[in-house]
Amino acid sequence: MNLNEVQIRQYWNVAGLAVLVYDQILTWEQEVQYIWLSSEVFIKFSYFLSRYLALTIQIVGVIHSSFPVLQKRRGNCIPWLAFQTFGAELLLWNLELGMMIRVYALYDRARLMGTLLTLWFTFSGIFNFWNGISAMTDIETDLFCIIAETPNSSKWFSLTIAVNQCLLWALTFHKYRSAVKEGWARHPIIRVVIRDNSWVFLTFSGLLAFLLPYSLYIHQVGGFVYPLFTCVTSIVSCRLVLNIRSIKNINNNRAGQVELTTILAMSEEEYSLSEMRSE
Repeated sequence: MNLNEVQIRQYWNVAGLAVLVYDQILTWEQEVQYIWLSSEVFIKFSYFLSRYLALTIQIVGVIHSSFPVLQKRRGNCIPWLAFQTFGAELLLWNLELGMMIRVYALYDRARLMGTLLTLWFTFSGIFNFWNGISAMTDIETDLFCIIAETPNSSKWFSLTIAVNQCLLWALTFHKYRSAVKEGWARHPIIRVVIRDNSWVFLTFSGLLAFLLPYSLYIHQVGGFVYPLFTCVTSIVSCRLVLNIRSIKNINNNRAGQVELTTILAMSEEEYSLSEMRSE
């Protein structure tokens, strides 16, 4: 066993925790104002998962990847790895749910679009959960919980992420083109949704492109993939929620009068997307 691998993994976990804490410090004022003081229960719960589940995963990772704790575990690594795996899947599930709700709203809450997105979201969630279980049965580690080789099921997990992000971005871009033709693409909420979905797509595309060479040639990415994925997913999810909530303060709260969906409501005054287009 190479002790350098243990140290490198610990560095990644500590760095991931530091990044999450730093991001929370940067957004703390917005978090209090837009989430805890003025949002619905669903948004509070979604934000809580995005922020504090990720922090919990990283804190547990820092503790369990320390050398004294690893010595006490004596190779009993599955509980820790399972917590990291299914915690990361829950973070991803929460992120994709929020993005699908936005896409559903862009399509005027069409029943067909809502049904298709719900079915696909359910299927991909079950598929990822099954991949997580398969990974836990196939994974091999040494006494210090260093993963010998990345399980094949993780590749299917990566493929699911890629397909979902491509699908959501394609649906968003298609609606944006319609908005440009119809003259309502400049509305603040529409611009934020288009912008956010686009940079989320680019972020995860870059993340998967970064991990692909390691998966194909090194076959060992477990040391840094958990903290990296947890940090990216958490920060992206939190920024999506904060961005859409902060619109209510733009232009003297004028944009805050628009309701994107029932769940992502900006105020009690309800305006449909058709009314937005007529502005």
